[in-house]
Amino acid sequence: MEAIVVIGILIFIIITLIMVAIMQINMAGIEVKDFWSFIKANEELDKLYLFSKKYNKMSPQEKNNFFTGNRKNV
Repeated sequence: MEAIVVIGILIFIIITLIMVAIMQINMAGIEVKDFWSFIKANEELDKLYLFSKKYNKMSPQEKNNFFTGNRKNV
């Protein structure tokens, strides 16, 4: 019985925190949809950064193979 009460309180706290976060996003003048696309854009930039680090470590021959291999698929 105590576990159910604890779970209920935790769910209430989580929902309250989500609502507060959404209110703060709205008070900042940002639409939640715009904020979500901002988060997705940052994830994409993180992936591009990781690729650029990998690309910089490639030898000139590996870079050439990478680019010529992509042209064949286009």
